[in-house]
Amino acid sequence: MLNVIVHTPKPFLYKFIDASLEDENAEFIAERLKEVIKELGADKFVGLCTDHAAVMKKVWKLLKVDFPWIQTEGCKSHAGNLLLIDIYTDPKYIGLVKQCSLIVNFFRTKRAHIAFMESCGLSKTKPKN
Repeated sequence: MLNVIVHTPKPFLYKFIDASLEDENAEFIAERLKEVIKELGADKFVGLCTDHAAVMKKVWKLLKVDFPWIQTEGCKSHAGNLLLIDIYTDPKYIGLVKQCSLIVNFFRTKRAHIAFMESCGLSKTKPKN
């Protein structure tokens, strides 16, 4: 499944491309994206953001042949998410992850948050019992 999201002043989902019956190779993906670029008007495109998969890097090269001005980029949020998953599941970081979870849970409780704010002199509200 290819999801095409167009960013104007506000992003919107432009099109789903069902690729379930196709071989999702770089050539297939590049052709589908070329169709979308032409539908919307190639002169309106300045960039394309995808994940960092090897197949997408090949797609970028294929698209540059027809649209050399379009900047291609891997999604930094996706890369950060993958990095955090790697850290979260790495056995050597389990202790750190547990400590971070305790801190997050502490601040999620209103009572603890108010007590902390009062201890810092930032709030005059008393916590309710």
